[in-house]
Amino acid sequence: MAGPYDYNAVNLEVSSITPSTVHNIDNATTVFWSQYLMERAQSVFKWTLPELWSINYWLWCLYHGGHVIVSRFDKFGLIPQYGIVYGYDVFYQPRYAVITNPLFDRTYTRKININAGLVYLKNNYCGINDLVTYYASKLALLSSSIDTNLINSKMAYAFSAKNKATAEAMKKLYDKIASGEPAVFYDKKLTGMDGEPWTVFFNNLKANFIGDDLELLFRKIMLEFDGLVGIPNSNTEKRERLIPEEVKSNNIGTQSLAIRWYDNIQKSMEKARKLFGIPESELYMEWQDWTEGGITSGGQGNNINFGAV
Repeated sequence: MAGPYDYNAVNLEVSSITPSTVHNIDNATTVFWSQYLMERAQSVFKWTLPELWSINYWLWCLYHGGHVIVSRFDKFGLIPQYGIVYGYDVFYQPRYAVITNPLFDRTYTRKININAGLVYLKNNYCGINDLVTYYASKLALLSSSIDTNLINSKMAYAFSAKNKATAEAMKKLYDKIASGEPAVFYDKKLTGMDGEPWTVFFNNLKANFIGDDLELLFRKIMLEFDGLVGIPNSNTEKRERLIPEEVKSNNIGTQSLAIRWYDNIQKSMEKARKLFGIPESELYMEWQDWTEGGITSGGQGNNINFGAV
């Protein structure tokens, strides 16, 4: 059992990736946004799998693990499984896969493209947890900022009282003001040196509220994430009417990573189909159609028509 960690141990572990003492990874808000962003990233492609294969497991393997192994296993037949890839061929690509599962009687070692198909998302065979966590931590900080600002914008005054009795009287006075009474009367003895019943700390609610700016920042972060994972969007920062060429240019910018992922999946899935004789109608993926009118089946290949969004 590991002993308690002191400041030096914690700092040694996290200082290289986390600025100072701001740790924004292991908290419920970041977990919430991580799950949301992962679901959002998985909406880019539309999948068709064999009837008995689990789409949830398939997506987990691809987006969290980065790859999925298609092979035959005792008692289960031809199914997808997550496995550890290792070794390398002449091009330094993975050559073997080790697959284990609590329901398997043993650990399987498969040779890629011989008795196992390797379907992968990114060129490094890793998932997108790094991308999702990076933006989830930003949204978690932004969420806490919005909550704090909403609370702070409700309070505009700070009171000072010479004794407890005066403080209680001022509480009642403030309650009446906050309740919206049009006229409130108080004892002259409550006034201070400046003739006011309280000392004003800050009373400009408009200046104290930055919710609009935080909402705009939220939209910018979401648009940035969408652009990386392939969800089309228009440039919402521009207030004037967008011309078609600008929308088209922006949509091309949102496809950079997604096109690479699309090509990797299509090519590796084609190898798996040929290896095990799987009909294309049972194992394929396509782009979601983001054009106006709802999400339907996507286009073929890289001829993507996102439309004006």
